Amino acid sequence: MAEIEIEYCSPSLADVDSLSQLGRETFVATFGHLYSNEDLDFFLENAFHPDAIQNDLSNTAFQYRVAHDCNKDHRMIAYCKIGPLRVPIVPLGRAIEIWQLYVRVPYHRNGVGREMMNWAMSRCSLTGANEVYLSVWSGNHRAIRFYERFGFSKVGTYDYMVGKQADHEFIFCRTI
Repeated sequence: MAEIEIEYCSPSLADVDSLSQLGRETFVATFGHLYSNEDLDFFLENAFHPDAIQNDLSNTAFQYRVAHDCNKDHRMIAYCKIGPLRVPIVPLGRAIEIWQLYVRVPYHRNGVGREMMNWAMSRCSLTGANEVYLSVWSGNHRAIRFYERFGFSKVGTYDYMVGKQADHEFIFCRTI
């Protein structure tokens, strides 16, 4: 890939459709082959519906960061979302969760994910949380290695529903 220029910023309500599309595309690119069309369509319609994203953007409990490729018509290439703890675990302290960190495949391994994670960890620290949680599909070895490089370790498991299919998820935690 040629030299890229990335701009990072907070999204606005004008970015709802771009966030929805990016979430759908990156989820399908990474996990789409695992599900029936019915389960995948049901999940995508609920998880990345523009109304849900608009509600989260309007809710002060959530924070987003997006990345745009300045050389490709300012195309949104990644986003990260943090918010209240939702994974089924009893935290030991004050907790926050990294809900999503999605990067378009052509932008993997060029620092975008690392920049997003650095932003997430700094924002999590500012909330007063002393524990950061996230969940990752047990078969996503690339993501597991990425999170481990940031000091996360497995503290539990649960089943995450994608339509009617239960995925075995790892719960990771890092203290801050």
